[in-house]
Amino acid sequence: MPIKPEVLKTLRKRKKLSRQQLAERTKLSLRQLARLESGTASSTKVRERTLEQLAKALGVEQGVLTGEQALPEAASILEERADQGERVQVSAALLPEVRLAYSLIQRRYGVNMTTIINSAPLLFILLAEKSLAWRREKLKAVNEAIGKLEALADGHPFFVDPIRSINAATDEEDSIGKLDLFGEHIGQDEKYGYDASKNNPFADYLRELAGTLDNPDIITMRRDEVIWGGPTHGFPEHDILKGELARITGGSVLASLVLKWGHARIDDIPDELLAEDAAERRAKWLEAKLPERVAQELDAKIEAWLAAQSEPLGELPTEDGR
Repeated sequence: MPIKPEVLKTLRKRKKLSRQQLAERTKLSLRQLARLESGTASSTKVRERTLEQLAKALGVEQGVLTGEQALPEAASILEERADQGERVQVSAALLPEVRLAYSLIQRRYGVNMTTIINSAPLLFILLAEKSLAWRREKLKAVNEAIGKLEALADGHPFFVDPIRSINAATDEEDSIGKLDLFGEHIGQDEKYGYDASKNNPFADYLRELAGTLDNPDIITMRRDEVIWGGPTHGFPEHDILKGELARITGGSVLASLVLKWGHARIDDIPDELLAEDAAERRAKWLEAKLPERVAQELDAKIEAWLAAQSEPLGELPTEDGR
């Protein structure tokens, strides 16, 4: 499948990555990346796995790299400077699903995207500091438990060895002291069985916090999946306002994908289709926005999945078991 050289180069520069850095993230060679960024159509064909790695590292859908989806715009954000009365324009690339989340938040709470973006530092600091406090409480409980283990290990119960727990607690204390939100300096697989693709301290805190909400449709977080690469690297895989999205799309999976992948926006939906009794027509309108090639690829994947689920039963056994 060929990718667009100019799109690849633009996305890499937006992420402020050198070719060397992108090569390290995708496990591709520098020579291959150079060929992909400057090659002809025949030399930019890549395997599906390579396309997936590039998309994940650059934080976009695969269709953006192949030209099937539009290149995400650099959103213009106006940030107030109260001390001078000035406005500074900042550019930030927004993923289609993030832009969708902004629209859903605005519909639910009446807060626009600019307000959310300008308040993001405050909200992030609150979450970051609360997550560190949460880890300190857990570390305190761990150290108390270690004390009990040490008491048990004094004498006969030789099988009780607190050393491993002590080392892990020391690493955790050092990580908290460094404000290491994502635990990037601790928890190597070979030491503690830690898998960074599933867990990190900040993701675990956000999961626990989300679990305290009365309505699970507000934020749904995957228990064992962490986003790897892209602008939300280290955060848990999640869905925002899933119930509201289902209401807008009439429960249509295809209509939801159209909005998540950026083929249409909620603001694009005609006013006459926004009524409560227009769910079916609204879903069909959204489904029609899915590019034909993408729809064909989805159909092929669904057929392949269904075929994999249905295996022939073979001959049934006779009454005597033969």
